[in-house]
Amino acid sequence: YLIPGQEPLNLSREEALSDLVTASGKLQLLEK
Repeated sequence: YLIPGQEPLNLSREEALSDLVTASGKLQLLEK
């Protein structure tokens, strides 16, 4: 059973993590 308010938070967290990963990857490419 999932509380309706929890799903958006979890999705936003996953999106934030993916954004951080892509951002860090871009920074690494720029550093090279």
